[in-house]
Amino acid sequence: MPITLSSLKEAVRKVQVYVDDDELNVWYKLGELTPERTDRIRYLVDLMSDDDVEDSERPTQAEAWADMLDIIERWDITDDEGNELPVTEEVIATVPTPVLGVILEVIMEDARPSQKRPRRSRGGSFSRK
Repeated sequence: MPITLSSLKEAVRKVQVYVDDDELNVWYKLGELTPERTDRIRYLVDLMSDDDVEDSERPTQAEAWADMLDIIERWDITDDEGNELPVTEEVIATVPTPVLGVILEVIMEDARPSQKRPRRSRGGSFSRK
């Protein structure tokens, strides 16, 4: 069955990310996970951890993860009173980098299309008489 591009762009998926013993639910927009955006995120994250990059050229965590604002629709990270925190630049800037990295990895893995294989009939394509 064909898939329309518009349905892919509108799709929102939910993934679970495990941080220690806790489960974090993240809802992301599949259509926002474009090759250009993914490449940019990886490039900026690499710059953040590259020891040869001057501090003045190193992006801040908020800059490196700004594209996550467009990808993530919501998550169930809460404040100390249990209120769900919005996905904003200010909040992303306070989330530990390893947690953001795992969120991105889980999203990327989930976004890969599954490779369903056609079911074989019991007799195969050709049956003997």
